[in-house]
Amino acid sequence: MQNTNNYFISLILFCSQGVPKENLALVDIPVAFVGFLAPIIIRRTQQPLTWYAKSYVLCLIIALPIAAYVYFTPRILSATYYYPLLIVILSCGGFVGVLRYTAHIGFFVAISEPRIGATYITLLNTVSNVGFSVNSSIVLYSANWLPKRYAYVIAVIACTIFGVLWLGFSFRTLKRLQRLPTHEWYLKSETSADDAMMSIEQDENNHGELLVSNKEKEQDD
Repeated sequence: MQNTNNYFISLILFCSQGVPKENLALVDIPVAFVGFLAPIIIRRTQQPLTWYAKSYVLCLIIALPIAAYVYFTPRILSATYYYPLLIVILSCGGFVGVLRYTAHIGFFVAISEPRIGATYITLLNTVSNVGFSVNSSIVLYSANWLPKRYAYVIAVIACTIFGVLWLGFSFRTLKRLQRLPTHEWYLKSETSADDAMMSIEQDENNHGELLVSNKEKEQDD
């Protein structure tokens, strides 16, 4: 969701700079294909927050050339290299965005208690989306006080600086959270995933034994 919002904002800005919508629709095809590769790369990782931190750095880096390309689009739109380079830039941005989103969803899946897994994941993802929406609203609202011609570029540079500062202050926290045992995230810290599965299996066995016992009593009667 977060990556989708960022991507569509970029497309809207390119449209505002004179790029035809039908051309952007064609550009979106290879970009979407590249995005499918991101989940495959980290499908077996045991360190999703580490991948998140790395992909976050890449997101900060790729935002700058995208902002520059948006700014210079009116001057280079007629150049033969414009659309091939646009595909490359947007593909890199889309890939990194999907990679970051997949990493943080992977972390939610890893720490979710088996008994309430889907509910837990939904709750964490909702909180994450709320935080993103608040930040996006603040940035878009602040853009009203920026010069119209440079609003996007200034916003990207400012957000990149804040992003670097945030990552610098929170990197140790991310590493600490990654090292926490999975059961520390559960509602009852003493309950582990193995214990939960054993409890489920034990309940099933007890239920089966009860059925057998009932059948034997019926036969005796």
